[in-house]
Amino acid sequence: MLFANLLDAVGASDGAATLNITALNDYAIEIPIEDARNLLTMLALKTDGKYMWVRDKGPLWPVYPRHIN
Repeated sequence: MLFANLLDAVGASDGAATLNITALNDYAIEIPIEDARNLLTMLALKTDGKYMWVRDKGPLWPVYPRHIN
């Protein structure tokens, strides 16, 4: 799922600067909203066609495109 689509679906504020993501183990990251909307950044639900389990770093995983340095 593209973060841009998710942000639109939840009605994220146009004035927001960052997307805060917190894992089940309380690890947290911030993704700039500009990246989330413009770089095809996505939230992965599956790997190799299979849903990810918590023990395998699931159930969701933020992914940046490979061409970003």
